[in-house]
Amino acid sequence: MANRRMTQYQINSNGYYNQHPYNNKESRWCDLNEVPYAKNGYLYGPETVEDQITGQVYYHLNMHKSYANLYTAMVENTIDPTVFFKEGDSLLIRHQQADVRFTVTGFSSRAKNMVGTRHLNLVWQWDQEGWLAYKKKNLHAPTASSKTNWQLWRDRNSFWTTGSVKTNIQPDKIARFWSWQAVPKEVFLKFQLLGFA
Repeated sequence: MANRRMTQYQINSNGYYNQHPYNNKESRWCDLNEVPYAKNGYLYGPETVEDQITGQVYYHLNMHKSYANLYTAMVENTIDPTVFFKEGDSLLIRHQQADVRFTVTGFSSRAKNMVGTRHLNLVWQWDQEGWLAYKKKNLHAPTASSKTNWQLWRDRNSFWTTGSVKTNIQPDKIARFWSWQAVPKEVFLKFQLLGFA
């Protein structure tokens, strides 16, 4: 069973907590030392997320407090995304357990869902041709039999590649309100004025 005792820092903490979905050794170290946590091109702080690729600063939507009111209003159709967003706005949404840049290109006519382009951080591709050429050249050599499983695994992993955020786009996607994570300052002020942040 895991050790659940609180550390002395947690007992005496002044409440610094970077908001993000990750809980690992590095993120806990950043919280402990009161510095933002960097992951996938974002710099997560306690109130903002800084996009290190575009330079945009986003403000966290507080999921545990006022966001429940927004959720209820969206479910009951008493408010729709056009109140907060316009075409061309950007925000961070949760997609496949990661934060993803989303640019609004329109709104669906009936459900008022936001339609736009997702800019993915990581889309991994396997270089099959490169791997086969490498195997043919290196793994049939006399020294290949001395390689351990982890060395072969490391060699194989080097043939996974990814493109840039600019090339990893998915147009005409929907961002439903429960996936919204962080918004630009202007949009965040609208949330605050209406009591949703």
